[in-house]
Amino acid sequence: MNKFRLGTRGSPLAVAQANVVRAALEREGFDVELKIVRTSGDLQREPLQKLKEFGVFVKELDEYLLKGRIDAAVHSLKDIPSSMRAGLEISAVLPREEPYEAFVSRGQRLKDLKEGDVVGTSSVRRRAQMLRFRNDIVIKELRGNLNTRLRKLKDGLYDGIIVAEVGLHRLNLIEEDARCEGELKNGLFFERLPLKDFVPAANQGIIAVVTKKGSKESAILKELLDDATTRMEAEVERKILRELGGGCRVPIGVFARFKPPSRMEVLAEVLSADGKTWARVERVLPVEELSKRVEELAREVRLASSRQP
Repeated sequence: MNKFRLGTRGSPLAVAQANVVRAALEREGFDVELKIVRTSGDLQREPLQKLKEFGVFVKELDEYLLKGRIDAAVHSLKDIPSSMRAGLEISAVLPREEPYEAFVSRGQRLKDLKEGDVVGTSSVRRRAQMLRFRNDIVIKELRGNLNTRLRKLKDGLYDGIIVAEVGLHRLNLIEEDARCEGELKNGLFFERLPLKDFVPAANQGIIAVVTKKGSKESAILKELLDDATTRMEAEVERKILRELGGGCRVPIGVFARFKPPSRMEVLAEVLSADGKTWARVERVLPVEELSKRVEELAREVRLASSRQP
C-alpha cells in the first residue's frame, strides 16, 4: 500500500499533530490524506469532569476506524482512555515532546499575580495543583481549543491560564530563543511551570496513532514511527492511571522518565480537589522489574491517598 487516510479532530492543534505524522509518512514515500472528524468532545459545552463517559475526543474516530473510513487516527495520547475499544490498538507513539505545564498571561509571572486574580483551566488536576501552589487566587472554568483559550486570555477574561507547553510549540507560538519563558508570537507571555509542583497528566506531550489491531497499517506504523523509549514511559504512566482508576474527573499527575541504561524514574500523585491534601510517591525502578514494581507503586499511592482527610 502507498496511501494512508489519517483521521484527526479539526482543531488547529489536532491538525498540527496530524501533520507531524503526515510529514513522517510522506518522507517514507506514502501518499497521505487528512480526514477531519468532529468528535463529541468538540461539541460539549460542559466541563469534561462532569461528563458520564470517557474518551469523548476519540469515540467518533474509533468508529471511523472500525468502519474502514480511515486507516489510522492521530491523537494526543493523554486523550486516549487507559482501556481501549476492542479491535483497536496504539500502533505508534512518537518521541515525547515537552511534558511540562505552562502559565500564560498578558505579561505577569505566576508569582506576581495578586490575591484574587483569576486563572483559567478546565482540568481538575491543574485546578488542584494551582490551588496548592497559590491558594490566594481564583480558579475559573476555561473551555475551548487552545486558540480559543488564548483569545479569551487576550480579551481580559482571565489574568492567566494553564495549558500544556507542548501545544504552544506545536502551534509555533514560541520564539526560537525562548526556552523556558518569554513572549509568544501572539504577544502573550509564557513561563514553564516546575514539574515537581505541576506533575503533568499521564502521557502529556506524546502523539499517538491508533489503527485496527493486527492491520497492515498497524505493522507499517510500528516499524516506521514507534519510539521504543517513549512507549515504555507511556505504558508505565497508563498502567498507573489504570491502577488508580483515574480519568479527567480525579486530580492525578503521573510522569515517567527512562534513565539509561536500565532505570525508570516515576512520579505519581493524587490530590484533593481543593489542593489542600495530596499523596505522592517518587521511585527509581529497575526496568527488568517494571510491571511488578509499577503495580506496587500505584497501590502505595492509592493507599496513601485513602488516608488523606
